[in-house]
Amino acid sequence: MTRFKVIEIVDIDVIKLSPDWKVVEDGVEISGQTVKILGYTATRTEEFEVEYTMGKLKILLLNKSVLLANPVFMPDDENMQAKISCKVLLNDIDIANYFPEYRPKSLHLI
Repeated sequence: MTRFKVIEIVDIDVIKLSPDWKVVEDGVEISGQTVKILGYTATRTEEFEVEYTMGKLKILLLNKSVLLANPVFMPDDENMQAKISCKVLLNDIDIANYFPEYRPKSLHLI
């Protein structure tokens, strides 16, 4: 698997990588630098939440080597910052595990 260096934290769930990633979809190669992190949903409602999430991502990922897994193509929208969403693995651990507060809560039958 190709390792990528995180060169920028773009948003609370978007990172920029080097080298560019490449994925083939229906015989067409798509490539890019930005990736939306899959596995958690951070909120933008409070400034402190944005600062917290961006700060945590910088500490965890900036200038670190990561792996990408399970890419999903994003809808073609010029407002999107990334063409794919995927799991981001740091030392073989899904980065979403570092954000339990933003992961979906599991339901328990009673």
